[in-house]
Amino acid sequence: MTSFRRPGVVAQAGGDVDGAIRAYIARKDLHGAHALLAETYLGGVFQYCLKTLNGDLMGAEDVTQEVFEAVCKQLGQFRGEASVRTWLFRIAHHRCVTHIRSAQHERVIQAMYPAHQGPPPAGPDPAGGVLADERDTLLHHALATLAPEERSMVVLYFGLQSPVQLTLRELAEVFGVPRSTLHRQLQGVLHQLRTLLQT
Repeated sequence: MTSFRRPGVVAQAGGDVDGAIRAYIARKDLHGAHALLAETYLGGVFQYCLKTLNGDLMGAEDVTQEVFEAVCKQLGQFRGEASVRTWLFRIAHHRCVTHIRSAQHERVIQAMYPAHQGPPPAGPDPAGGVLADERDTLLHHALATLAPEERSMVVLYFGLQSPVQLTLRELAEVFGVPRSTLHRQLQGVLHQLRTLLQT
């Protein structure tokens, strides 16, 4: 039986970053707040997007840029009801799901009208760094079969070679559901993954 274990949750800058961002916002220094957010979370958001988009490097770069553009526009309205980290990954989650659905829609259109096909979808990192061994490849294929929201949930919670791992509480805030509901949903997704990995 495949077991899913989280390595220790990565140390979070959370409190210090939250306080500093709130101070920047209070001083109306949105440039300073955005710079600190990018310095602290840019790599983590990119790795999350890369995993959630199944190694699509160009897609991950595009979505990461969209996330930080959205943050730029919304930073002045940040109310502090959740941590900055949770707020940021909620935006990243929604952008990734939208990107996946858009790509799926585009593939349906291309299948219906083959004469208008564009370039093939981007694959894993050509250097082979993203999916180095067989286990990662199996997990990659299993994740690809999950619904976008489920894939996002697994990547945010377990990290999967990404520097970002959210706690159950943070994940519940990202998905906008009670922690108990999120826990139940996560258990169902893990059961699906175990089944897929055993076949």
